[in-house]
Amino acid sequence: MALRSRVLSVTGILRFGFLTLLLALNCLALAASTTLAKPAFPEKAIAMIITFAPGGGRDTLGRGVGRALEKYLGVPVVIKNIPGAGGVIGLVRFYKSQPDGYTIALSCGPDVLTEMIRDVDYDTSKFVYVGRVQSSPSFTFVRADSPFNSVSDFKKYGKTIRYAAFRLTSGATVTNMVLAKEMGYPFEIVPGYKSVAETLVGLVRGDVEVAGSLLSAALPFVQAGDVRCISVNGYERHTLFPDVPTVGEIGFPDLGFVGTLDYWLMAPPGTPKDKIEILEAALEKAVKDPEFVAWAEKAGIDVAYLPAEETRKLALGLKESLAKYKPVILPYLQ
Repeated sequence: MALRSRVLSVTGILRFGFLTLLLALNCLALAASTTLAKPAFPEKAIAMIITFAPGGGRDTLGRGVGRALEKYLGVPVVIKNIPGAGGVIGLVRFYKSQPDGYTIALSCGPDVLTEMIRDVDYDTSKFVYVGRVQSSPSFTFVRADSPFNSVSDFKKYGKTIRYAAFRLTSGATVTNMVLAKEMGYPFEIVPGYKSVAETLVGLVRGDVEVAGSLLSAALPFVQAGDVRCISVNGYERHTLFPDVPTVGEIGFPDLGFVGTLDYWLMAPPGTPKDKIEILEAALEKAVKDPEFVAWAEKAGIDVAYLPAEETRKLALGLKESLAKYKPVILPYLQ
């Protein structure tokens, strides 16, 4: 009887041990499958470089996109402002960053123009594009009581048309430079304004005859009845100004490309394709997220997603268009 009890006891121990071993193996297999299922990228915070100081339009957009991206990447997106030299310092540092997917930057058309007119250590054709976030036409404005009803009226004026400029490389400014040259009227850039809003204040005050702006900055002046739009520097007419022609309708279709401000995300040259695909997928979800769309609408941001390859073609196409007008632009910048 005692022997039988010992045998049963040993058998029970063996069975318990086997069950324990089986349970342990199942736990290990589950842990392994969980580890394998977790994507290898990203595993840490991603830095988004903004090449201008906090508080501006690019910084505002970058922070909004960053918050939306965090939701779909599962890691923090840390904004790093690196201002200086009109954005060149930050872009050069970004260009030389490690191509590991953990550094991205928010860029736009004026960065392409800057490369063409200055000696810079970056090449926009070598960046790896993630996707477009925003696309906003610029507009040409005159005072509400101005005698000008269209750009063609500038030639009849018989005097120099003075243009208030915040950035010489903005789409609106470059568009007006080209229009003056191609249409044959005297044109003078009046620089020194500290913001786009200040250029519109100067216009209302009578310092200049014309100013260019995105709608986000100009809307308060339009709503107050202080300024009128006489040209849409974009691809199609705007719902707010249904009777105002585009630069294409005036006779310069490629200037819609120049006058539109497109913002996109990009990565340093050499960033692996698989990481770009993950960033691209997250960006598409982020900019289409209802919460982000609502925020963007309130902030006056025109959300317009484009995938990576289409964004690359857009940036390179802009570079080609700007090269055509480089001889016109350079004298103003010098």
